Amino acid sequence: MWEQVLGKRPVGVRDNFFELGGHSLLAVRLMGKVEKTFGRQLPLTSLVQAPTIEQFAELLRHDNTSDLWSSMVPLQAEGGKPTFFFVHGLGGTVLRFHELARRMVPDQPFYGIQAPGLNGQQPCLRDVNQYADYYLEQLLGVQPEGPYYLGGYSFGGLVAMEMGRRLVEKGRVIGLLALVNRFATQHIPPPLHRTEGGLREEENQALSQRH
Repeated sequence: MWEQVLGKRPVGVRDNFFELGGHSLLAVRLMGKVEKTFGRQLPLTSLVQAPTIEQFAELLRHDNTSDLWSSMVPLQAEGGKPTFFFVHGLGGTVLRFHELARRMVPDQPFYGIQAPGLNGQQPCLRDVNQYADYYLEQLLGVQPEGPYYLGGYSFGGLVAMEMGRRLVEKGRVIGLLALVNRFATQHIPPPLHRTEGGLREEENQALSQRH
């Protein structure tokens, strides 16, 4: 299957899917073959946690893979720097940000936040407020104390902004709020208030002018 999808031959059992040229579109094709052949539905991000055939086969041997559908996906789990949490775009998945995580400095932990309901078993969320509520609960489970480093792509930028606003209201410190490919819109909340150790007033103004 890997050879067919990647267009390479031979593929060793310890070869890394992404180092062989794998990306999100090829991952979709591979997962379709896996589901058809083995009757197992796994998230695209399982390839991040098991990027070799040997590791992926081990995943298939386990009956319970519900933890793979968690909204908090460690695209790069190790490192001594503050963890960066990045919210998905409209597609809901975060595999496309695997390369972004890889290009961070080696000691930069990077969590992608993916949408619930991708497995068809959890209910889908309906609006920015519901996403912010749910993701904040998940985020605080991973990192109870700040400062918090947040980002989001497209629609995820709105969610990240709302998460940041709510954290500031709770007296938490925001170290960074990064919005990627976020178009200007009247629905974006006002700038975050100045917080000790967090975003400075001029940084908030710059974010408002740009996004």
